[in-house]
Amino acid sequence: MVKGIGGSVTYTLAKAMDDASNTGGGGSTVAQNDQDLAAEYSLSTFDRRHQVNGNISVELPFGPNKPWLHSGGTWAAIFGGWRGAANYTFQTGTPLTPIFVGSAGAVANGSSGSLRADVTGLPLFPSGLVFPQYFSKAAFAAPAAGLYGDAARNSITGPNNSVLNAQFSRDIRMKNNRTWTLQANINNILNEENFAGINVNLNSPSFGQVTTFRAARSATLQLRFRF
Repeated sequence: MVKGIGGSVTYTLAKAMDDASNTGGGGSTVAQNDQDLAAEYSLSTFDRRHQVNGNISVELPFGPNKPWLHSGGTWAAIFGGWRGAANYTFQTGTPLTPIFVGSAGAVANGSSGSLRADVTGLPLFPSGLVFPQYFSKAAFAAPAAGLYGDAARNSITGPNNSVLNAQFSRDIRMKNNRTWTLQANINNILNEENFAGINVNLNSPSFGQVTTFRAARSATLQLRFRF
């Protein structure tokens, strides 16, 4: 903190690759083709290429031991002792796999949904996409009967996410070490529409569409008495 203001910014560049993203011995992953395990090697499902985190803390310069309004009075009682903090996070999306469900060949693979779609060669993110469509359905097609899809595992980059949160608080000190603390928390101040789920099932009528969102803007007010 310098003159009541402090903060930090961090940037992370990362890349993770594997052929099955379950770690720690939990769960199981079924390959599309057990005779071609090399085709499973791709980006990890938790891969995020870029991530930025920033935070700032501010103490208002009013009240005791501050530059202004340190001698008491009505204005000092109103504005003194307030502090605020904000944090911002931006991260690129995790990868998605276009799957094809319902083929008789899925039985041989041991798990329905392990088959992938075929790539048509058309643009994945063409101009003119209209919400709720996230990527173009025309970029993929059903594989021919008895054949495996040629789409790579985790070949679709998922949606980016960004969120700005803030907190404001103040202590109101009373006699005998008693204190009231007033705190306001505001999450997703800018009310960003962050996509949480994308339908990647080629068999579905909503293939390629946004299905769920992350939390919208919310605010809470807390009042705590310490004695």
